[in-house]
Formats: sequence, structure tokens, C-alpha cells
Amino acid sequence: MRNDSSVSARIADPLFPHLLDVLADPASEGLILAGGFGLRLKQEHLRRTGARTLLAEIPPARATQDLDFFLRMELWSDADKGAAVRGLLDRLGYRERVPHLKFEKALAPDARTVKVDLLARTPLPEENIPVRRAADPTRHPSRVGSGTGIDLHGGETPEAFAVEDAPVSVAVSGVATDGTPVEASVLVPHPYAWLNMKVKAADDWTQRPKPFAEKHAFDVYLLVAMLTPDEVAKAETLAARYANHSVAAEVRVAAARLYGEPSGPGFAEAERQASGPLDHGLFWEALRAALGIAPS
Repeated sequence: MRNDSSVSARIADPLFPHLLDVLADPASEGLILAGGFGLRLKQEHLRRTGARTLLAEIPPARATQDLDFFLRMELWSDADKGAAVRGLLDRLGYRERVPHLKFEKALAPDARTVKVDLLARTPLPEENIPVRRAADPTRHPSRVGSGTGIDLHGGETPEAFAVEDAPVSVAVSGVATDGTPVEASVLVPHPYAWLNMKVKAADDWTQRPKPFAEKHAFDVYLLVAMLTPDEVAKAETLAARYANHSVAAEVRVAAARLYGEPSGPGFAEAERQASGPLDHGLFWEALRAALGIAPS
């Protein structure tokens, strides 16, 4: 019987059946879905479960053609698990767009493609997972897992330091691309981890503007709008755990600069994309609490 609180195929998006293709395989347990599509699933999950969120009316998440997956460190420490994920992508017909790192295939019935991008946090020294450093990480990411013998790399994302902490499980059900009914679940990052990533991306946009990167400024607002009381409490715990983490400290400074005032570039851009005024006081208080930013 389908779980009525699951995200169903009524999320009318041609990408959804392709996600179900991935989730139908047990190898997907090593994946955490982030990016724009992760935000869409989280939003629909909250709507269907009736969870109490910071804002009763949450603005819609943006559309995307990408599936952004974070790879757990265990996929390199356990060769069988890593090989299973690579085998899953191969069986589903994905071809390498960037060797071992980015994949794509046709998005039927039109001429577009569905893309799978693989990411990873920076390994801890004791995890002993190699990273091939890029000459210019702003152009090409360093590769986590390169040199392990597993044909699966993750683009290093230092601001994703907490992505494996307390991820949120979202139940999904629908029909895969071959018509097979699927009931499964997918992990998305905890809001604390996601906010660290999105604030950093929004800050990068202000420093090095590039097309479509302004989306991150609005995604920060969307994540805050979707916060539940339990998530705020857990975020405060995680923020305390990472209080002395160097990247977390940088993100807190960036968040204050971008969102601490109504005129801040991040909040101003979020208002522009929302096409109307937003409640800065409510938003900033929640963001401050979630990231562990001390009151000024």
C-alpha cells in the first residue's frame, strides 16, 4: 500500500521517473539528493505531511534538469558499494559527460537530457580517502575518490562538511520510466547542511557572478521558509557541533553580510525573485538560529 505522505507522481516533472529509476535499486542507499530537485521533493513532502513550517505558504522551488547526488564516504571505503552505484548508472544508460563525475542521457520523449552530477564533502584525514586536487577549483572541482580504483568520483564541496549528518528521509512513490511502480525513499540534506552549502553558493555568486547563479540567493530563503520546529532544534545542535569548523565560520560571516540586513545582497535578490516584499525579521531570526550566528 502506498504511503499517503509520500511524494507521488503527481509532482508533474519529467525528471521524477528518472529519479525513481535510481531509487528502485538498493545501491541508491549511498546517495543523498541535493540541488533544485531535492528542494522540490522536500517542499512537496512537507505539503503532503502537513508539517508545521516557518512559513505557511512556501514559495515554489525552481525547476531543474539535474539530479545532484552527494556520495557517502562509505562508497570509497567499501569497494563493493561504490561499484554498485557505478553499475546502477551504467545499467540505466547514463553516459559519462565528465569521466567518473558527471553523467547524462536523453530525457524522453523530447530532445533534452537528464544529468546526474556527483558531489562529495571533503574527507576527514582519518578516513584515508584520496582527493585529486584541481589546479583551479573555481573552474573544475577537486575529485574525491580519485585513486581508489572505483570509477566514481565526487566533486569536492568543502561547505558540505555536514551533508552526512542527520539527512532527512523523503518517501516517494510513482512509476519509473519503464512503467514499473516504485515505492522507495530518498535522503536529502538536513537544513543545517543545506544552508551552509547554499549560503556559500550565494556568496560565490556575489563574488564571481555567472548566469543563473543568483538562484542560490533565493534557495536560502526557501530553505528557511521550509524549516520545521524539529529541524531548527537539530540545526542548533549541529551548529554547536561545528562551531569551530573553519568553513562553518566563513559561512556565518557570509550569511550576516548577505542576509543580516534587508538591504543585504542576498535578501534583496531573494525579494527580487519573489516579486514582492518578504518578512526580513522572521527570516533572519530563523537563519541566525539555524546556522548558530550569535545575536549582534
